[in-house]
Amino acid sequence: MSGLTLSLVDLEVLVMSGTPNDRRHATKILPVVKKQHLLLSTLLLCNAAAMEALPIFLDSLVTA
Repeated sequence: MSGLTLSLVDLEVLVMSGTPNDRRHATKILPVVKKQHLLLSTLLLCNAAAMEALPIFLDSLVTA
């Protein structure tokens, strides 16, 4: 979840002067990263959900 901590400048540079593969990936990621508040809140909610779900799933797999 913390893999989207790229800066906008880095992505814009990749879109303009990266390899064709980097350009394609940066073009897909750029609209998501531009909405920084939505991205941050989504990452925080996903992180909280993962941290709360982990003990529930581990409880069913491992005995106390």
